[in-house]
Amino acid sequence: MNYVTWQELALLVLFILICAVCIYLIIFIRNLNKSVNIIRTLLYDNKEGIDKSIKTLPEISANIVEITSAGKNNIRVVEEVIHSIGETVEMTAATAHTIKNDVLGRLKGLIELVELIWKVFFKSRDDTGTHNQDKKEEQGS
Repeated sequence: MNYVTWQELALLVLFILICAVCIYLIIFIRNLNKSVNIIRTLLYDNKEGIDKSIKTLPEISANIVEITSAGKNNIRVVEEVIHSIGETVEMTAATAHTIKNDVLGRLKGLIELVELIWKVFFKSRDDTGTHNQDKKEEQGS
């Protein structure tokens, strides 16, 4: 009777594993080759477009720099306008406050004048006694 030793069994398992790895490696290389062929075909079919794009890259870069600097300048102008608007609003608010104070001061003066006229005319009537006598007669009755 022939027995299989542990060493022979290990070599058999190792041989099977190496065969499996080789099969997977062959499949991987085959798929990689297909992918490279597809990329090569794409590059060949689009060679003119790629060349044109590469030739226009410096012009595109210059345009991007120009657009960026123009945008930066426009932002500065907008900042100045916003600052100017803020100052105008502050001045308008100060003017409105001054006008309000002037109007209120004049109204206060007008009210004081009316009170003075009221006191002069109606106080003098009370001093003559015409109203006071009428009130005393009404209280006595």
